[in-house]
Amino acid sequence: GAKWIATGHTQDDQVETLLMCMSRGPSLRGMRGILPVRKDGVVRPILCLSKAEILTMLCEEGIPYRVDSSTAHQDFLRNRIRSKIVPLMVDRMPGFQSDLLAVGLAAQREWGAVAREVQKTIESCVQSDGNGGFTLFLPENGSVSGDVLREFAGMVCERPGRVHVEALAALALGES
Repeated sequence: GAKWIATGHTQDDQVETLLMCMSRGPSLRGMRGILPVRKDGVVRPILCLSKAEILTMLCEEGIPYRVDSSTAHQDFLRNRIRSKIVPLMVDRMPGFQSDLLAVGLAAQREWGAVAREVQKTIESCVQSDGNGGFTLFLPENGSVSGDVLREFAGMVCERPGRVHVEALAALALGES
């Protein structure tokens, strides 16, 4: 089998992904966006380029390209963000895309240290009942990061979102 799989994700895809992550409830982990290299061998070699730069290069070299017809369908959140939100933000806030990309890069740099702390907290505060159930023991003040709550929620559901993290935070604060 192949050692690496390269995708065609660009800076534009990264901006859309970061906005989607923010809409689900920001966490440092989510704000990393699309990673340029994943542990499973997926790489994004053109993530540092914009779609416009890619299209310019293709045209200059006479290389044909295809556009996936599904990108026009407004049923998908990513497409609505691409066609409505991003143009509005760019129009109102010059530099919006580069600023958001900088946030994503900062989150990628910081995540390693945060991930180690999240893992330590999970290891010290979570007990398994052996039957697929877990108990999260919180500090007396109930203070715990959203990334810890998201990691805990991920132990019991496949794609935890804001609703899961908010429910756990409410329980931690005794607001159930």
